[in-house]
Amino acid sequence: MKSHWETLYACDFFAVDTLGVFGTVRYMVFFVIELGSRAVDVAGIRVDPDGAWMLQIARNLLDPVNGFLRNATHLIHDRDPLFTGAWTALLKSSGVKCV
Repeated sequence: MKSHWETLYACDFFAVDTLGVFGTVRYMVFFVIELGSRAVDVAGIRVDPDGAWMLQIARNLLDPVNGFLRNATHLIHDRDPLFTGAWTALLKSSGVKCV
């Protein structure tokens, strides 16, 4: 049986600024970390993330074969507006409680 640390995950964004021909572009990188093992999954990178993109990311993370959150019971995240009601509902329907 897994310990509670092995089923506890957290997620957030960090920014990466790049300099190109037309100036600076800020990419938002969405990542998830399994707190027990400290394994990190970069779930997606996008210039302007939105709710629809976040829902697809959640579907990918919950994939029963390769999804990083397939064994998760709890996911810690902040109150960023990108974590919509649909995001929370999708995770909840897969047995992941958002904290």
